This record gives sequence, structure tokens and C-alpha cells, in this order.
Amino acid sequence: MLSEILQVTSLGLALSFLGSLPFGIINMTVAETTVRKGFRAGLWVAAGAAMVEFIQVWASLKLIDLFVHHSILEKTFNLIALFIFFILAAVYFRAARRPAVSREAKVSSFPKVPDYFRGTLISSLNVMVFPYWIFYGAYLAANGWMNLGNRDITFFAGGVMMGAFLVFLLYAGLGMLLIKRASTLMRYFNWFLVCLFLGLGIFQLWKVSSSF
Repeated sequence: MLSEILQVTSLGLALSFLGSLPFGIINMTVAETTVRKGFRAGLWVAAGAAMVEFIQVWASLKLIDLFVHHSILEKTFNLIALFIFFILAAVYFRAARRPAVSREAKVSSFPKVPDYFRGTLISSLNVMVFPYWIFYGAYLAANGWMNLGNRDITFFAGGVMMGAFLVFLLYAGLGMLLIKRASTLMRYFNWFLVCLFLGLGIFQLWKVSSSF
């Protein structure tokens, strides 16, 4: 049981860490808050945003639980994943080839509220997390890497929260450096994502072809 819990938590942490690394409104707000108000303030923003992500992931996986218990979904999600991985590899390849240009970091313009609630407000507006986690949750469940019972969902969501918080903590610690070099750093990270999704796509292609 412990090994299953660790596996599920680690999967959530890893997927969340990778998904949270690109420059976006949440992590750049954490960095900007740290630069303006200090590390403690950035930490509170990060904590608020990570807590909301736990709730979003938990809700997303409970939605999957309503319809994912059919065996036909295994092949369906494997085929969908095959196309998605290659499409993502192509998208990030195109982004990585663009020359780095200087640009100002875009941060939130919420009115003055406590830092923790500022983090929760910003994270609550990030509705794209729902299709992201619905896809990955269904994919993991269809392949037997986790089940959609309350225990696994809770530990997976906890891993996601930890992964997101680690990235936010990284942005808080490197605040000014990340803001100044956002464009250049993003280009290198895009190349990393190209390799990652291309590798996942090749693995998925092998998996789909071997099932027929």
C-alpha cells in the first residue's frame, strides 16, 4: 500500500512540476511579489496558489471517476495521448526556434489583498488546469498507474500541490533573475519539452502498435 501511495504521489508531483515550470501568470506573480515585498510575501502567494491547485485537481479527477471505468477507454486514451504528445512536441519545437527577445514580465494587477488570498485568486482563474488534469488522470487510470478512488485521488492531488509549490518556491528564490531573463530561459525550457514530449510520443507509438 505504501509503495502505491508513493507512486501516485510521485506521479502527481512530477507532472505538476513540469506543468508549472513554464512562465505564466501564477509563477511570475510569485516572483514579482518576492521582488517587491520580500521572500515571505512570495511564499504566501505560492501557498495560496498551490492550495487551490489541490482542490482543482481533486475535482478534475472526481469528474473522470464518473465515466472512466469502461475498458474501451484504455485504447481510446492511448490513441489520444499519441497525437497529443507529438502535437505538443511540434508546438514547443516551433516556440524553441524563435529567437529570444527582451520583454517585460506580465504580472497580476489584483487590488491590494493579503498575499495568500492573492495567490488563491490568481490560481482560481487558471481554468486550463481542468482539461490538463482530466486528460492525465484518465490516461494514468486507463493504463493502471493509479485508480480513481478517494485515496489515490487525494494523494495524487497532494503530490500535484507539492510539485506546484516547489516550482513557485523556485520562482520566489530566483525572482529578479527569472523576470529579467524570462525569454531566454523559456527558450531553453522549450527545447527540453520538445525532447520530453517527442520521447513520450515515441514510447506511446510503440505501445499502441504493440497492442494491435
